Amino acid sequence: MADDPFYTPNQPPRPPRVPTPATHAWSLWKDGQRTDCELRIHGEYGVEVQLLRDGELYFGQRTPAMRNAEQLAAHERTLLERNGWRELA
Repeated sequence: MADDPFYTPNQPPRPPRVPTPATHAWSLWKDGQRTDCELRIHGEYGVEVQLLRDGELYFGQRTPAMRNAEQLAAHERTLLERNGWRELA
C-alpha cells in the first residue's frame, strides 16, 4: 500500500498551471460594465470562445475549428448589441 501513487506524503507541490494564451476578439460596454470576447486555441481539441463580464468568465464554449469560433463570437456579439451593448466610442 505504501507504493501506491495515490498516497505520497512530502511530495512537492505541482507548479501552477499556465493558462492558454488568448486572442482578444472584441469588447462591448453597457451601464459601466464591460464584456470581452477571447478566443483560446487548444490545438487538436479545437478553439474555445470565452465571454468575460468585467474580467470574470460567464460563458465558454469549445468549437472544432477557428472558423466556427469566429462565427460563434460574431453571433454572441450580435445578441449583446441587440440588448444595448456598444463599443466604447
